[in-house]
Formats: sequence, structure tokens, C-alpha cells
Amino acid sequence: MENIKVLFLSDHHYDSKILLESIRKAHRDYSILEVYDPITFSNIIVNGTADLIVILQDLPGKKGLDIMQNLRDESITVPFILIAENCENGIIRRFVDLGGLELISLNESRKSMTQKFMLTKLRLLKKQINDTEEYHHRVSSRYDALTGLPNRNELLHCLHGHGTKSLLLLDILHFGMLNNSYGLEAGDYILTNTSMILRQIVPAIIKVFRLDSDEFAILLDSPESNEATTLANNITKIFNTAKIVYKTIELRVAFTIGIAHGSGEDLIRHANIAIRRAREIGGNRYEFCSSSTQLEDQQKKNIKWASIIHRAIDNDEIVPFFQPIYNNRSGMIEKYECLARMLTEGKIITPEYFIGPARKAGLLQYLTKKMMEKSCEAMKGLPYEFSVNISEVDLRDHFLIKLVKKNLKRFNIEPSRLILEISDRLEITHCYEEIMQLKELKDMGVKIAFDDFGTGCSNYTRLMDLKADFIKIDGSFIKYLDTNENSYKISHAISTFGKSMNTQIIAEFVHSEEVFEKVRELNINYSQGYYFGHPDQHLPG
Repeated sequence: MENIKVLFLSDHHYDSKILLESIRKAHRDYSILEVYDPITFSNIIVNGTADLIVILQDLPGKKGLDIMQNLRDESITVPFILIAENCENGIIRRFVDLGGLELISLNESRKSMTQKFMLTKLRLLKKQINDTEEYHHRVSSRYDALTGLPNRNELLHCLHGHGTKSLLLLDILHFGMLNNSYGLEAGDYILTNTSMILRQIVPAIIKVFRLDSDEFAILLDSPESNEATTLANNITKIFNTAKIVYKTIELRVAFTIGIAHGSGEDLIRHANIAIRRAREIGGNRYEFCSSSTQLEDQQKKNIKWASIIHRAIDNDEIVPFFQPIYNNRSGMIEKYECLARMLTEGKIITPEYFIGPARKAGLLQYLTKKMMEKSCEAMKGLPYEFSVNISEVDLRDHFLIKLVKKNLKRFNIEPSRLILEISDRLEITHCYEEIMQLKELKDMGVKIAFDDFGTGCSNYTRLMDLKADFIKIDGSFIKYLDTNENSYKISHAISTFGKSMNTQIIAEFVHSEEVFEKVRELNINYSQGYYFGHPDQHLPG
């Protein structure tokens, strides 16, 4: 294609003229026809006299994407560049769906005089147009416009064949956060570079797909599980060290991966079950769907539990049970932890049965609200401090400060009596807004405890930033304190660190005289466990 016929649907505006002239000056082998009337434009396209369309999104009385939609509906697949004033999400999605080649911001062109950027894009476009076979693949409904990879439609087509296959679904970890932090342009840059790295890693005989905004897929004709897991391990290993440099920013990509074996479209469903399971355990890992029936049964169980939890909330069946916290120096019970229980159909149900399903069903905040209200009500007029567990969901949804203020005022409780326990297993190091909420609560006089300390993220820096009032050493160390040397060493290290920060230490799972003796030997401030009392629905006095 020596002379590229370009059809430019314009609006007479000055910006369009500048853009058009820059193309003409730099590319004399572009034969450009500028038109201003959508009807004339459509007639030229139907007659097949254009190799490339350049079209403005904001045309008088008509949107550029609506015009392109009409052409696609008529099976006209001429490649196009869209020039838009605002490249918002809705425009980007439609642009990709219609198989556009390049999306250019008119605002960006004004600000930085991006003639070079524009011309670079057109050179790339010229290469795509000259390669007719490649072009037809890219604009077809089976290929992704951004990365050039086959898309979900092509994957479904490939799954219609016979034989057992292996499918890997790869979900980019924290992609939404990257997009929000650095913008859509950075997001596209990450996706295109990720696709290139994947194509280098994966053997040529294996197909790589882009399914959704941050999800890729890899299809193997082999049903052997070791081939799929070997590939997943290789991908994880390479991406753990690979750097994607966007402008001056070094970014790293990690995946949550679900693997399944089988045939037909059920393979996607089973791989999705596996990837959901991997997300629940944690990112940057893979999970294998070894038994789809078992996983589907678990999903049905989660749905059943969600219904039970909804009913328990409506029927006021979420109640606090109180476990004493013993002051090792004074020999007195000075605090209680308020532990959630569900009283339904005459049974006492502990959190290990309903917290997980509540998280999946988006009901955690309702449990927190019930527990905060009922714990404050039970502690009204009593001399004890008391702790209520909170989750990352409570911080993320920004209702906690209002909830605490409301209940402290309603039940006339001094803020210094309330302790909020947040699990050390929660990754809060990067969440500025969540940290600011905790600091505001501390400024009110509310105390903060790090629960399960030593088993999760162990955010020592965050502990110092927050000046947490308490560290609760996880029970997995305390319960073996008298028999396991490593448990003793870890508990000693945490206790020493806490004291250096003027933070008081609580030992959980103190269940025997022997363990309690070791706790006192370590000079730990408080003890909690069955040795001092089981959780009970009633408080003394």
C-alpha cells in the first residue's frame, strides 16, 4: 500500500486544522480527504475508497463513536483513529469494543504540541495497514485492540474443539490501584508490556489471550497438570523480577492465577472458581481447581451462610461474648474482649463459621455495627476497658469514626475505655486514608491494639507510626510457650520490641498454669485465655 488513503471527518475547528496539517507535512504518502458531513463520509466509506479513518468524537450533532458503530453494524471494518477531548472510561470501552487502532486526546495535543507523538502513532499505524493479514486480525471481533492478543471470543472458539485442555487465568494484582494512582495511560502501558512479556515467556505453540481489563488467559492443549503448574511457576518467577518502567516510575506486576483442566466453556468457569480461591488465600500465587464439584459445593455453602447471616442481622441474633483479660501485675481482670457470636435456632455459632461467608457477601460492616452497639451497651456503667474487633472493610468504607462517636455518646462511655483491635494479618501499609482514620480515633482517646501479632504482615513501621497501645501476641506462639523454644524466642522478641515502644503486651491463648508461668517470666503485661475464663454472654456485676 504505497499511497494510504486517509478520510478525515472534521468539524472546521482550528484544532482539527492544525492536526491535519501536521499529518500532511510529515507524511506525503498519505492522501488525505477532509469531509465535514457524516452522510458524505458514510458514502465514501461504503464505496470502499478509504484505507484509514481519522474521526473526531465531538462532532456537531453527532458522536464519532456512534458513526463508527453504524459502520461496524454494516460490517465495514476500515481501521480508525479517534480524537477525543475527554478520554473517559466509557469512551475507551466503546473504542476498544469497536476495534479502534489509536485513541488520541485533543487536550494532550494542545498542551504539549504532540506532533512527534502523533506522527509516531501514524508510522506504527502505517506498518499495521501494510501488514494486511495482521490488520484484519486486529480489527476482527476476536482480537484485543490494545494488546493485539486474541480475546474472550477467540478463547471460546478455541474451547469448542475436542479433547481435554488446561487453562490458566491470570489476574493482575492491584491493577485498579495502579490505574487510580498513575492514570489510564499508565494502565494501558502496563497491559501492553505485560502482554509482550507473557508472549516471550509462553512457548509459541501455546495461545495467550486478553479477556478483560486486567485478566489474561493461557490455553494449553495438554491435560497434564504439571505442565500448567510449571508454566504458572515460571510466570510468577519471571514477573517477580521483571520491571516495567513507565516514564521514570518502576512498576512490578504480580498475578493471582487459577488453573483448571477439562473441556468446553466449563473450563473457564472452573478456572474462575480456582482464581477466586487464590484471591481468598492471597495474591501472587496460583490455585488449582482439582475438584470443581467440591469448590462449587463450597460456593453453595457460602450462599447458604450469607442467607443465615442476613437473617441473624435482621433478627438481632449477633451478640457479643466477653472474655476476660488479666493484668499480670495487679492480679485483676481489667479488660474484656467482645467476641462476635451468632445465636440462631438455639445454637451458639462461633466466628470461624460465619466471618468468611460474611466477608464474601459484603456483610462485615453490618456485623461491626451490631458488635459496636451491643458491646458499648453492655459496658455502660461498668469499670472495664473493652475491645471490639474491626476489619479493613470498616476502614475502607469510612463509617468507623462516625459509628464510634455515635455509640460512645449514646451510652456515655469514655473513649479511653474502648480498644479497637485490628489484625496484623491485614495489609494496611499502603492505605493512607485508613491510617488517618486510626490516627483520628486515637486523637479522640480511643486505644488501638494490633491483634494476631507475629503471624501476618508484622507492620513494625506502621506500629511506630500509629503508636499502638497494645500488641496481642498471636496464640499460635503462646499456647506452646512452655514446650517450644522457637515460640518462646519469638514471644520474647515481640515483647522486647513492644516495651521499647512503650506499648503494652497481651498474651493470647494462655490455657494452663505452665504457660502462664512463662508469660510472667517474659514480663508480659496482660494474659487472655481459657486459664482465666471462657467467652461468656454475661459480664460480672
